[in-house]
Amino acid sequence: MRSSIDISIIIVSYNVKAYLEQALRSIEKALEGLRSEIFVVDNGSTDGSPAMVRTRFPSVKLIVNQENKGFAFANNQALREAKGEVVCLINPDTLVREDTFRICVEYLRTHPQVGMVGCKILNPDGSLQLACRRSFPTPWVAFTKISGLSALFPKSRLFGKYNLTFLDPELETEVEAISGSFMCVRRSAMEQVGFLDTSFFLYGEDLDWCYRFHTAGWKIVYLPTTQIVHYKGRSTQEAPFDPLPVFYKAMHLFVKKHFHRWSLVPLWFIRMGIWIRTGISLLLRFLSRWIIPAVDVVAMQLALGLALWIRFGSLQHWHSYQIVDFLYSTVWLLSLYALGCYRKGVLSSSKALQGVLLGLVLNASLTFFLPQYAFSRKVVVIAGFLNAVFLAGWRILVRLASWIPHFPFLGGVGKTLLRRRAVIVGTGPEAVQLYNRLLHSLGTGFEMVGLVAI
Repeated sequence: MRSSIDISIIIVSYNVKAYLEQALRSIEKALEGLRSEIFVVDNGSTDGSPAMVRTRFPSVKLIVNQENKGFAFANNQALREAKGEVVCLINPDTLVREDTFRICVEYLRTHPQVGMVGCKILNPDGSLQLACRRSFPTPWVAFTKISGLSALFPKSRLFGKYNLTFLDPELETEVEAISGSFMCVRRSAMEQVGFLDTSFFLYGEDLDWCYRFHTAGWKIVYLPTTQIVHYKGRSTQEAPFDPLPVFYKAMHLFVKKHFHRWSLVPLWFIRMGIWIRTGISLLLRFLSRWIIPAVDVVAMQLALGLALWIRFGSLQHWHSYQIVDFLYSTVWLLSLYALGCYRKGVLSSSKALQGVLLGLVLNASLTFFLPQYAFSRKVVVIAGFLNAVFLAGWRILVRLASWIPHFPFLGGVGKTLLRRRAVIVGTGPEAVQLYNRLLHSLGTGFEMVGLVAI
């Protein structure tokens, strides 16, 4: 017997009020013509999200937790109350197309062997979010992902299996797993499989759920005929913990739960690989904060060494000027910082030129105040010219390299270097809050330019 409610929408929210409001508006629009209910489970937000939901969306069924109990736990709270024929778990940092829920509900009704369906998920820049269709992380699949082979050979069936990058994204495909940011689930299948495993606090619970659906005999389908936009990772930016170790801990838990009994690879070996990858990711994230000034320092040393060679024909006295070298480099770095080269505009060649010019003026002044310690003015001028060439030049080269498909920048380093310029449309308090959040967050992929009034 068909339920009186076509679809139940469940959103777990944590400190993303602005995103949540936009998500709810798009969801309400997409639910027109469907019998529906919407649950919002607030996981201890401190940004006024519950009050916003009560005031602006009074029909939404709000569940408020006093503390963050984890993604799986919060979803299960709403799953126990949901009455829909189809249940859809969707993240608060998403925008839904008007036909999305209708297409997913109709697909599940006409394909009784399918227990779960996910749609095409796009990044804010319009590119495909690879996690919308996945394979289970068996030891080999996990190795290709961790080692970077899947990124180097995305079209290979052997190496590209994790995100199925060898398949046409416009092709409807039966897959092993879909993204937890959007999962439409047949209620009868969920009742057979059970709720989300609360052992997973954050990350991995969607993969675990897909695995259990798969082993229970239900098909999981990637459906590209409709799509959503997902502003990935907004809740984790506000989390009071580091999400990276939590992610790899979840991967270890998944492997231990599902693969260790039959895998030919010892569990300790898989665990070691996961923690090595954790260390590499933490190192890359650290480097992403310092790689740009570090590259500038190296460029400055090359420029200064070349300037000394041009002026004197040798570098034999360079070691005598280490303190002066440090002073000059510090002045140039501070000048670049003051011009915004290490905040906004990290790849702006014009800002780099302005910073070099400011540093040149300041360093040239030092030759007057500290003549007994300073380099000659000719060396300073030559070094300043070379700094302009080197510091602006490498930024231009990196921008040009970003046009090369699959250019091998990794993780946070690449996201820091190859950010897209973006503006926030609006000047209200929420727009300012969103702007500041994106401005001071690494790894978003955006270089925030400013606010635009409407």
